[in-house]
Amino acid sequence: MDMRERVYRTICFEQPDAVPLEIQYDGATAAKYQRSISRLLKQHPNHFLTVRYTPPKGSVGYNTSTLVLGRDEWGVTWADDFNMGRRVVGHPLQDWGSLDRYVFPDVDAEGRFDLAEKMIKENHANRFVVGLVWFTLFERLWFLRGFTNCVSDIMRGDTRISKLADLVMDFDLKATKRTLELGIDAVFFSDDYGHQRGLMFPLKVWENFFLPKWKQLFDTVHNGGASAMLHSCGDVSSIIHQLIEAGLDVLNPVQPQAMKIDEIGKNYSGKICFFGGVDVQGTLPKGTEQEVENEVRHLIWTLGDSNGGYIGGTSHTILPDTPLANIRAMYRAFDKWGVFRIG
Repeated sequence: MDMRERVYRTICFEQPDAVPLEIQYDGATAAKYQRSISRLLKQHPNHFLTVRYTPPKGSVGYNTSTLVLGRDEWGVTWADDFNMGRRVVGHPLQDWGSLDRYVFPDVDAEGRFDLAEKMIKENHANRFVVGLVWFTLFERLWFLRGFTNCVSDIMRGDTRISKLADLVMDFDLKATKRTLELGIDAVFFSDDYGHQRGLMFPLKVWENFFLPKWKQLFDTVHNGGASAMLHSCGDVSSIIHQLIEAGLDVLNPVQPQAMKIDEIGKNYSGKICFFGGVDVQGTLPKGTEQEVENEVRHLIWTLGDSNGGYIGGTSHTILPDTPLANIRAMYRAFDKWGVFRIG
């Protein structure tokens, strides 16, 4: 069974031969353990080929590897430094007076999908092709408006934030359709709705403002013959049912420091595919090798089973305070507990 089929069977609950893996590392971790991680990934390859649209030809990029501030094509100002990481520091629509003059990026601009097309043509390992439509709704809105402004606008029912959300959705739908035209296997969206102890919004506010938009996006993905994936950090357990009803196929990253894994497994195992869960805040950096193995086994058989439903991964990128021995223990545990007997 090749990697693409293994992921497909896992998402569709069609008895994969093993748990597919997609393990991501923070840049500092990759640099710290460069040779060891390279060897581990050769022995346990990631199953996704991840592609995304890029700034078009001729656009002026920005360098987030330095302290120099730079604007992306949305007019959002970013900074990147060792202490604070990559972050948004400037918002082009912080003042509503700028909305009527604001020009959205052009999905169809020349060269936007050239790199994605090239990567797919070179997918000789037949990996499962995932197309990113990242920073999808809430994240894009607060990047443009500023976090406090955006949350306040939504809570107050400001008609201008609804107008802006409709414009963002127009872009997202076009980007999703263009990404589907590449012949990908899944579209991967991102929107963080949770903090460590619950949802950022009252449930009814989230359902009224965001849920219909997600159903439209998931329907678009399914109509294009692909699976719908969502990355949403924090405790999003209160909206898993609604996301399933809207058509979500895969939820990531499933953070055990924020959500109760046993409860999620009891309520939703077999109804949606989970991706992630190995704890980068606690078990991986601070636990023993045996505790790492125990957690991997628990995730495989709580969030999924031998019919599928679980993609092996971490609760976010692996950070540089993680002992290499625990990273190796994680891979060994997936080898030990994540291979299934078919038939």
